[in-house]
Amino acid sequence: MKKVLLAFLIAAVSVTALQAKRTKIKIKEYTVQPGDTLFTIARKHHATTEEVRKSNSLERGQLIRVGQLLRVPTNTYFPKSSKSSPSKKQQKVSQKSSKRSKKGKVSYTIAKGDTLFTIARKHHTTTQEVRDANGMERNVLIRVGQMIKVPTNTYFPDSKVTQKKVAQKTVKKGKVTYTIAKGDTLFIIARKHHTTTKEVREANGMAYNALIRVGQAITVPTNTYFPEGMPKEKVVVAARKEKKSKGIYEVESGDTLFSIAKKNHVTLKEIMVLNDIKAGSVIRVGQKLKVSKKSAFVASKKKKSKKVKIVLKTYRVKKGDTLSRIAKRNKTTVKKLRTLNRLGKKSRLKIGMVLAVGETKIKISKPKSYKVRKGDTLWLIAKKHHTTIKKLRALNKLSRRSKLHRGMVLAVDGKIKESSKRTTKQRIAKRKTSKRTRIVSRSSSRKLSSRRLSDAMALLNGRGSRSNRGGSQVIRTAKRYLGRRYVWGAVGPSHFDCSGFTQYVIRKSKGVRLPRVSRKQAYYGKYVSRSNLRAGDLIFFDTSHRRRGYVNHVGIYIGSNKFIHASSAKHRVVISSLNRPFYNARFKWGRRVN
Repeated sequence: MKKVLLAFLIAAVSVTALQAKRTKIKIKEYTVQPGDTLFTIARKHHATTEEVRKSNSLERGQLIRVGQLLRVPTNTYFPKSSKSSPSKKQQKVSQKSSKRSKKGKVSYTIAKGDTLFTIARKHHTTTQEVRDANGMERNVLIRVGQMIKVPTNTYFPDSKVTQKKVAQKTVKKGKVTYTIAKGDTLFIIARKHHTTTKEVREANGMAYNALIRVGQAITVPTNTYFPEGMPKEKVVVAARKEKKSKGIYEVESGDTLFSIAKKNHVTLKEIMVLNDIKAGSVIRVGQKLKVSKKSAFVASKKKKSKKVKIVLKTYRVKKGDTLSRIAKRNKTTVKKLRTLNRLGKKSRLKIGMVLAVGETKIKISKPKSYKVRKGDTLWLIAKKHHTTIKKLRALNKLSRRSKLHRGMVLAVDGKIKESSKRTTKQRIAKRKTSKRTRIVSRSSSRKLSSRRLSDAMALLNGRGSRSNRGGSQVIRTAKRYLGRRYVWGAVGPSHFDCSGFTQYVIRKSKGVRLPRVSRKQAYYGKYVSRSNLRAGDLIFFDTSHRRRGYVNHVGIYIGSNKFIHASSAKHRVVISSLNRPFYNARFKWGRRVN
């Protein structure tokens, strides 16, 4: 009897040893991933949920966290054959049978531990198809005991045939009518249908800031934009577009500087340098950014419009000359000669008479200017532009006590006028001589009068320069409001204060928005001295009782030493004279707004 028992024990031990060898039971360490459950982890490693719980001392119903480390036994449970793991032949047969199996739909009752992912994988389908079959939204919750419809045999991740079919799918463009649901945005709708927010807006004639409502039906273009994994045809089209754009990128909804840099294969620093963007700056949808060094080079290569000075070309009439001969010699027409020199059809030419026959253009090198920023000093500006503080002061007529203000425009290059170099003695001597001597010009037939020259210049420039025309427009606009009441802090059009009046008139006539207060307006535009004032220039005064040295009043110069302003003393908009002792003593400077 003992011998029989021993034999039976030896046989049992040998069977278990063989089974252990075949199955190779091991314990693995596994990190919990998003969507994992104890059931899915156990099935992955051919174990049961109970064994996983025991090996990790977990109670029934205890939750597991993403990133948690679990000890999982492997090869302890095979649902098809408990004795041994399925062979490779059996696996191949099961794969073939699953490939040949027909598509369809099955009613499935949700059990404890089920997720949409595990249900989909069981029935060889995808979570999206399960959602579509049951009309579920993306983040919908499922309950234990709930009955759902599950499509079967529509997706085999290991099958090469399905992978090829997915890769070979041709995408067709089109348009779809879409009803807006709760939580939708134009960006989400566009990405769902493989398009862009810009195309959705254009298809529906929407403005950039247009709002969308729940239940609203909109037309959505489909398959026009694939941010990840474009078909080959689309890649070629995109490459062509990139070539056409010449390295300029238009910002779209959802873009960041980092994503734009990644798309265009440049660094974040390069984009910031190319577009002069500072850290923390905001980019807007539709904004155009340079994304390559070539584009920056092309942009800088463009010819800049250079200022040109027009000088009259003159001709002295000789014996036997006629208008047609003079026109032929100077490559012009008789009609143009008559208009330039204001000659009628009956006007006669005299020997020695000087005629304007055309013009020659001389390029003027424009002096460089610099707009003062926060934290700038004269020393820093001089260092940036390789000049000296002394030269900067002379160019901009700044004293040692003059302060820089943000937005102030300074000339940093150009010739210093002789007047600024003169000493006080020379200035006094010049004033004395100018009072004693006056030169009276006489018109003669042999010399072209200054009036005729100025008239000819005006005709060539199209009846005066832009600045003169702009000045006359400012004056016309300002005179419309003569007599309007002065109210402190009012900006028009029925009531004004001094700075409110100038701000309103300049915006109406020139389309330029000045700062609100006279103190800030005093540093806007180009500095103009009293001797160089022109109609339409802004003029500034210190009307404080003790003359504290700062600007607190502003007006508009209208010529002949007169200016128009909203006067607090007169309580209305009036025209005053600069020669009056009060304004003459308190005048500070002028500013020209282009």
